[in-house]
Amino acid sequence: MTDETTRALPDLENILPVLRQSLGRGRYAEVLQVADAYLGAHLGHRELLYLVAVAQRMLQRIPEALGTLATLQSFHPKYSRLYQERGHCHVFTREAAKAIEAFEWAIRYNPALPASWQALEKLYRIVGRARDATNAAGHVAKLATLPAEVVAARSMVADGEFEDAERTTRAYLATHPDDVEALRVLSMIARHFDTTPMPRSCSTSCSPSHPPTTRRATTSCSRSSICTSISARVSRQRFSWRPSRAIAASA
Repeated sequence: MTDETTRALPDLENILPVLRQSLGRGRYAEVLQVADAYLGAHLGHRELLYLVAVAQRMLQRIPEALGTLATLQSFHPKYSRLYQERGHCHVFTREAAKAIEAFEWAIRYNPALPASWQALEKLYRIVGRARDATNAAGHVAKLATLPAEVVAARSMVADGEFEDAERTTRAYLATHPDDVEALRVLSMIARHFDTTPMPRSCSTSCSPSHPPTTRRATTSCSRSSICTSISARVSRQRFSWRPSRAIAASA
């Protein structure tokens, strides 16, 4: 593809929602055709490679999907969904041991993946790991009791998508302000942003005599206050998002 052709393409960030929609509608060949036009100029793009791998698997092009996932891993080795997708590929080829290993890596990086827990429950029972199957079933049941928005936001946090997680969580809290698990996720997000130095303008605007003067300052200050104000509320209620020690040790 020439540079002129590349420049003529719509911006990738505008195309990704279209690709997601096409994938959801089963237009897998279309996803691959469009994605191919962008991969050269966006080498290593996390979501683009992931969407390609999913489309390849759905078209039963498993070797190609595994190759795409290997490329994705070389750029984003801690991206949980690549391991989940690899697990799905090995389920398709009936390789239980490889599938279990892949799904275990997925939940190690992101314990808020219902599909991985569901797959593990079935696979553990197939290979005779009854205790692990019971534990996986417990995680499936627990995640099922939580609002989809909270699970999605927690998954975003695990994969480093903090701004998307914040938007999702705040939108949910707007109508469910006392949801403890949502508040817990928001506290995690606040702590993440608080690890970066706060701009001087923000530290000034947080004082009572200096009201916030910028959106950035207001956001940073609100995150800091969130982390302080809800930590006591969520600390009294415990829910482990981490896989059991037995599973973590075997991953």
